[in-house]
Amino acid sequence: MKLRKTVRVIAVAMAVIVGVGIGPAMMPGGVALAEVPAGAELTVGGIAVLDDGAVAEDSQLNEDGEGWAYDSDTNTLALNNYNVDQASITGSSLGDLIITVEGQCTLDNGIDVSSGSDNNITIKGTGEFSTLILSNTNWHGLYVRNADLTIGTGNDYLWFEADVSSTDNSQDVNGGVFAIKSDGTTTVNSGTQMLTMLHGQNYDSPSVGTGGAIFATGGIVINNASVNAVINKDSGIAHGVSVGSGATISVNGDSWFSAECNGNSSETTALGITNENQLVLGSGLTKENNWGTNNSTVLAAKEINVAYPVADITTAPRSATYYYGATATPISIT
Repeated sequence: MKLRKTVRVIAVAMAVIVGVGIGPAMMPGGVALAEVPAGAELTVGGIAVLDDGAVAEDSQLNEDGEGWAYDSDTNTLALNNYNVDQASITGSSLGDLIITVEGQCTLDNGIDVSSGSDNNITIKGTGEFSTLILSNTNWHGLYVRNADLTIGTGNDYLWFEADVSSTDNSQDVNGGVFAIKSDGTTTVNSGTQMLTMLHGQNYDSPSVGTGGAIFATGGIVINNASVNAVINKDSGIAHGVSVGSGATISVNGDSWFSAECNGNSSETTALGITNENQLVLGSGLTKENNWGTNNSTVLAAKEINVAYPVADITTAPRSATYYYGATATPISIT
C-alpha cells in the first residue's frame, strides 16, 4: 500500500511562494495554505523533519511506501503503517500542523508537540483502515502544548488509542501523567473512536491537582464520535476526564461518551468538574451515573455513560421500528 501524498498544481502566474519559514503559499482566490513557521522544530523517531523552520528530511519510506512523509506546502506529516520501537513525535512552534494516519501506526513514546495559542494540531485518518496507538510510561501518550487539538475532521475514520502506565511520581513537576493532555480545546469529530487508559497508582500532579485519562484545559467537544476514558487507581485523587476551571465537556449528535474509574481509591471520580453545568449534552442524549456515593450527581459518580437511549428489543412488539440516534438508519424488528 503506497503512501498517498497530495499533489497540488498551482499556476505559477497566480501563486505567490514567499518561502518556507518566512511566509505562506497563496492559492488562486487568496486562500492560504498552511505555513511552516520560522523556528519550527519537528522530530519523528529521532529523525529531524524540521529544523528552525527549514525542511531537514521530507520522508523516511521503505520499499512498500510505509513510514512517514512530510509535505511542507501543507505542513502535513503523513504516517503510513509507521511502527518503530520506542519512537515518538516531538516538536515546537509548529503552527497549524496536520498529522494523517493510514494503516496501523504505533508510537511507544507518544506525541509531545507545541504550537501557539491561535494554532491547531489536527490528527486524522486516511483510507478505510486508520489506527493510531500511543503508549508511554510516567509521561503522556499525547500532549498538545499551547494549542487546540482536533481529532478527526468528520470526513475520515480513525481508531485512536492512548495507553499510559504510571510507576512513580518523577514527572509530576512537569504536569503529571495523562493519556491525553491539551492546553487548549480538544475537539473529537465524526468517524473517530477513541479509547484512553491510564494505569498505575502514582500519577498525582501538583500543577493541575490530579492525573487522568483525558485533561483539556480549554474543554472538550465531542461531535458524533465515540470517546471512552478509563483510569485505575487504588489511592489518591484522579479523574477519568477533566477540564480547566469553567470549561465544559460538550457531547453532541450521535455520540457515545464514557468515563470510568477502577481501583480502590474513594477519591477518584469519572469527571473532574466542579459544577453539573460543565457537562453539556446535545438533544436526545441521556446520561447514566454509576458507582458513586450519590448517583444523582455526576460530581460523585465513578462511571458516566452518555448516549441515546436504546429500546429494549427483547420485549419489543414484532414489526416495530426503532431508531438509534438522531440520524441513524432505522432498525426493524421482524
